[in-house]
Amino acid sequence: MKKLFGYWLVVLSATILLLTVTRAQGQLVPRTVLLEEGTNWSCGPCAQVNPFLEAFLQSHGDSIIQIAYHPNWPGANDPMYMNDETDNQGRVVSYYGISGVPTVEMDGNVVTNAPVNYEQAFYARIAKLSPVALSMTRNVVDGQVNISVTINPVGNVSTYSKLKLRVAPIEQYVDTSGPNGEKRFMNPMRAMMPNLNGTPLTLKTGEPQTFTFSYPLKSSYRAEKMYEVAFVQNDDAQREVLQATSTLESFGIVAAAGQHPVQIMQGSNSNVGLLIQNTTPEDLTFDVHYVASAGADWQVTATGVNGTLSIPVQSGASGDITLAVTEGSSPYTAGSVIARAISGRGDTLVRSFRVKFISSTTKVAFVDMSGDSASSVGPLKTLTAMRLRYVPLTDIEAASFNAWTAADFSTIVTETNKWIVTGSNKAAISAYLQSGGKLLIHGGEIAYGLADPGSTATDRDPAFLSNTLHATYVQDVASTLTVHGVTDDVVSNTFASQNVNINAISVDAQNQPDVITAANGGVPIFYYGSGTTQTAGIRWDDGNAKLVYLAFGLQNLATTTRQAITVAALNWFGVQAGVTNTQTTGLTIGNCYPNPLSASALIPYSLTRPEAVRISILDAQGAEVLMLVDAFESVGDHIASFDASHLARGSYFCVIHTAEGSALRPLTIE
Repeated sequence: MKKLFGYWLVVLSATILLLTVTRAQGQLVPRTVLLEEGTNWSCGPCAQVNPFLEAFLQSHGDSIIQIAYHPNWPGANDPMYMNDETDNQGRVVSYYGISGVPTVEMDGNVVTNAPVNYEQAFYARIAKLSPVALSMTRNVVDGQVNISVTINPVGNVSTYSKLKLRVAPIEQYVDTSGPNGEKRFMNPMRAMMPNLNGTPLTLKTGEPQTFTFSYPLKSSYRAEKMYEVAFVQNDDAQREVLQATSTLESFGIVAAAGQHPVQIMQGSNSNVGLLIQNTTPEDLTFDVHYVASAGADWQVTATGVNGTLSIPVQSGASGDITLAVTEGSSPYTAGSVIARAISGRGDTLVRSFRVKFISSTTKVAFVDMSGDSASSVGPLKTLTAMRLRYVPLTDIEAASFNAWTAADFSTIVTETNKWIVTGSNKAAISAYLQSGGKLLIHGGEIAYGLADPGSTATDRDPAFLSNTLHATYVQDVASTLTVHGVTDDVVSNTFASQNVNINAISVDAQNQPDVITAANGGVPIFYYGSGTTQTAGIRWDDGNAKLVYLAFGLQNLATTTRQAITVAALNWFGVQAGVTNTQTTGLTIGNCYPNPLSASALIPYSLTRPEAVRISILDAQGAEVLMLVDAFESVGDHIASFDASHLARGSYFCVIHTAEGSALRPLTIE
């Protein structure tokens, strides 16, 4: 059993870390993700999923906490279910409405059972700071466990109207043979305190509250394997978990003084220092290694003192980790430094630390301000399909090494939805444009958040909208969900005679398109509907900096249309978009001639190696209307001819596919 002084050491260290982070961020604090699983010892599919789930949990250490609930199906004789029938059944069935196992909820959202989905959901949540800091203490007196939970609302929690504190004793694992073949069941919930309904909360920013709970150590529990989890959850339709914490022993990995875990390389080689902070009450030996999630052609090794892989660290002390980084051909590498140790009672303690290193030749960045992975998928796929040399960043990552400068990134594309251009992001955007950067920013309700009287007072900033985004706000929600471009405009001419469906996919349907007007030198480039009474997008430049601001989200457009609009904007910025890089591939495609066309056109392309080529014409909605080439072509220059005499007037796209990539060209038939 843990000694009491060990818990106070953990709590003191965690408190110092929370205070440090809170001051550094100004408001919000890092998030610990809660993973809740519905499982059962008679569930065959659970036995297949759980090994992957356990490996996922271990790879992310105490950045994520698991609670396993055991409902009564498919086996009502499950001993974990029988230990607390009401809370196990109620949490899975009544609260989440689950009708089958295995199921996984991450911070309150159901996640499809696949390792890649676990990773995507985890990083989407961990990228968002939390407005709530949690800390926990425990002591054991005469077989009674006493818990104290302190909630500190460090950010704005006024939008959460149904907050609850939930506390649960957890057993690290139960060794028993289940009918499904499993022999060890991880992190089963033993009770909910005071019950599964939780404790209602009324929180105010900057006003901490403390709650106490207790429970008896039953004879069926192994006392040395017991710990407790506390989490704050909003009981509306989304069931979002704002923060979680536990009383498990843990340690930390942080960047050494003056070191940056996200950075642009200054040469082909670099060494970066990290620290293991052993906040447990015992001396431990840590094994460290690096796992790449992107840019596997880079060489990144993690070692301890004198190049060893094992790092002994005394209780309360720190140990050095050195990352040796050698640049590869990819635009960046990203991954996790993972440290593991075995505690004196046999527990595996794991912690991961994310790092990202960017080539100095990478000049395009994608900055996700929304932290919404679903909304980011489409625009990211578009940049990848265009074969741009770019790096994806969260806004926290971008701020951590001052990515908002044209000297480092000549072009930045943002994912910015739901009135979130606030705080430091506004300052970063202003500084970036002042440095001569080229910015493509898009998203519904940006203008609403900045200028509508119904927005929150902390978000409203009409001066920023007018002076930096060069637009003024008219109204929330346009009268139609189509837009068209402006004849002869350098960005939107291709779409002048086209009705673009801006809700074709509805990834982010709740983020309504704003109606805006151009201001302070802004030029309208898109209008809603068929007229020019409602502006949907503007462009601006001062001869140095350039801006394209779309008051609707690119993520909701059909793939081909999204790519065409992005290509048009980046081409205006001076980025070679929509053309495969001839230095790294064997494909080059020229512009269609003539364009606009009335009857026929020629499309030149060149291959530096024999390969299969497919060229087709798509309409404005992305449907294929004509096949031009579908053959294995030889090395050299080629020309595809295009007969448009039977097609209606309007906007089209020519798309070429090879094994090496794809490219797109807009067409207009008059």
